[in-house]
Amino acid sequence: MELAEIEIIKHTASWCNTVGNAVITTGFLAPIVALIIGLTAPVNNLGFMLLTNGGALILGVSLHKFGAAFLNEIVA
Repeated sequence: MELAEIEIIKHTASWCNTVGNAVITTGFLAPIVALIIGLTAPVNNLGFMLLTNGGALILGVSLHKFGAAFLNEIVA
């Protein structure tokens, strides 16, 4: 594997990890913190909030794992 290919793979893995972190921060953590400190109205439909927050958490972790899978290509 050439050096340029390795750098492209590392860049792609970094991009996946960064987007995964952003999804977790904005889709999972921010709504919970806003609810705790009172910046949002009390949740009328807690199930919907849990569903969307859980989805954001799963998506963020999946993107992180996807980026790690790219890095495994370098080792193999």
